[in-house]
Amino acid sequence: MYMTDFLEKIPKEALIILGCAMILIIILLILWIVRLGRYNKLKREWIGDKIKLEDSQEKEGWLRLLTRSVPKAFWIFNTQKTIFLSPAFRELTGLEERQISKPRELLKYLEPEFRESFIELFDSFLTGDQKRVTGKCRFTSRPDHWILIELFRVNDAQHSEYIVGVLDEITSQEANLRELDTQKNKLEQIMQDTQRNLIDNQLLLNDILSSTDEGIYVLDRTFKVIFWNKEMEKISGKRKEEVLFKEEIWVLFPHILKNRIADTIRETLDGGYSEPRAVTYLLEGRKEGYTFEKYLPLKNSRGQISGVIGFVKDISEEVARESELEKSRERFELTLKAINDGIWDWNLRNNTVVFSDQWFAQLGYEPGQLSHTPETFRSLIDPLDAERVLNEFRLGFDSFQPFVSEFQMRHKNGNLIWIQARGSCIERSDAGRPIRAVGTHTDITERKLTEIEMIRAREMAEESDKLKSSFLANMSHELRTPLNAIMGFSELLMMEDLFPEEKQSYIVLIKQNSEGLMRLISDIIDLAKIESNRLEIHRQPMGILKAIQEVKSDVVGRQPDTKQRDIDFRIDIPKNLENATIHTDQVRFKQILRNLCDNGYKFTEEGSVTLGCKISAEREITFFIKDTGMGISPEDQERIFRRFEQIDSGLTRKFGGTGLGLNITQNLVRLLGGRIWVTSEMGKGSTFWVTHPYE
Repeated sequence: MYMTDFLEKIPKEALIILGCAMILIIILLILWIVRLGRYNKLKREWIGDKIKLEDSQEKEGWLRLLTRSVPKAFWIFNTQKTIFLSPAFRELTGLEERQISKPRELLKYLEPEFRESFIELFDSFLTGDQKRVTGKCRFTSRPDHWILIELFRVNDAQHSEYIVGVLDEITSQEANLRELDTQKNKLEQIMQDTQRNLIDNQLLLNDILSSTDEGIYVLDRTFKVIFWNKEMEKISGKRKEEVLFKEEIWVLFPHILKNRIADTIRETLDGGYSEPRAVTYLLEGRKEGYTFEKYLPLKNSRGQISGVIGFVKDISEEVARESELEKSRERFELTLKAINDGIWDWNLRNNTVVFSDQWFAQLGYEPGQLSHTPETFRSLIDPLDAERVLNEFRLGFDSFQPFVSEFQMRHKNGNLIWIQARGSCIERSDAGRPIRAVGTHTDITERKLTEIEMIRAREMAEESDKLKSSFLANMSHELRTPLNAIMGFSELLMMEDLFPEEKQSYIVLIKQNSEGLMRLISDIIDLAKIESNRLEIHRQPMGILKAIQEVKSDVVGRQPDTKQRDIDFRIDIPKNLENATIHTDQVRFKQILRNLCDNGYKFTEEGSVTLGCKISAEREITFFIKDTGMGISPEDQERIFRRFEQIDSGLTRKFGGTGLGLNITQNLVRLLGGRIWVTSEMGKGSTFWVTHPYE
């Protein structure tokens, strides 16, 4: 009531103004409430952002602490911007965060050669679903440094995706890889050169084996043919294409089973024979064809028997010659029987003998110069044969069987001649005792000398065959050893996990064995040229001092074991010869000195090898090679210059060699107009002397 009264007292205009004010107040109140809501929302958002910022700052602090503890170069970004660079990243690349605020800006700081590939790498990674990619590059700010970049994806707790790039410096690794590539290329070139040399050496060896007058074939452990030279094609009538790696040898050649050759081959392969085995047999399909075969075990580098080497020679002509010689011997004996042999008639009852005139003539006496008594006969028999001959006569008389005795008798001129006595007891007493015997004397001196020569020739042939077999066996070893080494170390070089030092050592071994093999082949070729008189000598002036120094350098340089042995190489040249020259074949004369110096090194364990020269005559210089080695016995000093001969096979196994070097050296010295000899004392060393004309 009071409010109504109060309102009625207020003027109408005032009420209108009051109403408008109230409405305005209500509107302002509503706006304040709205703003207060917005403020609270913003406050909540600000508080949330502040919490996030504080959390992010805490995380970044931990991240920076981590990068200081683990100094790894890395880079965190998303598709739009760079989020974080580690200090190590800045140090490694020389780039700051402002330079690569966007991820792709990194690409412009790469060396031009890497930009295109890394653009493709980035595009494929950012747009694809790859989890991890890597690439190598160099930055323009660090052009000498190789960097490996690895990109991978990570997600945070809110499932936001980030990309992390980890950088590692790989400069040293790249340098090593490039060095390895360089070494690999060099090794490949060396291997190619070595393979070419091996092929050339193999071709040369095949030519040598093909040119020999002996058939040579090789069987493996399955008795199949793996080598067949041209001479074997001639002897057997089968080309190598028909036999190589085909059937077993006795399937191809059934006659092997008939002649027990198969047993010899099996026993050789099983190690039953350490020495060469020989078989002679009639060649199948030929009326009078004979072959002579020898077998040697073929051993690998471990000493295991891996096959059999067969040497075959057609000896039909030799057999025919021996048969003809036997027939000639028989005809010769028949001819001797047809001529006037000496005749004797022995009366055993009164112990007297009647000798024919021819009997005396055989011994150089005239009839009547000697008495007809058994004592005459006994006195002329060589004392070395007397007891044996008289016993043979006595046994012949007592047995009443024809007998033959051969012995030597003294000729009037003092020489001994060979006599063949044939006799038989022709009468006996009533008691059965011999009382008369008759016989003949035939001068068989020429036949005996022939037989002695044949025996000597056979012994020489056997000795030559033995030396040849020994040479072939040793040659087989000398060829296989470097070939096995070359092939073995070549296979090792093909391994990818070898260290450079190992590869280099294998290359050195291959080179040394190749050089040794080449020297061996050169010796064989030189020997063939010398024997065929086809070795040419090219003379020209040669400085003595320079030649000797070159020989020393060459010899010392190829002695692999001198570091283990205390050997000093000395040069001994008088002042008056330091500027002297000789007119000679420089290559062959240096070969002579090298061969002799190599021998000095080979047989000297410690001490020295001296190469020198001196004037020994008005127009002659004598070179000498002196060592302090084991020495050579007097009986061996002549043998060492013979072909295929060496002092001791045991030394051959220890020091190597084929027995050709000194023989070739002796022939070269002779071709150059000089002489060679040796003086030596066992246990103190040897000196080889070589003369050469000097004007």
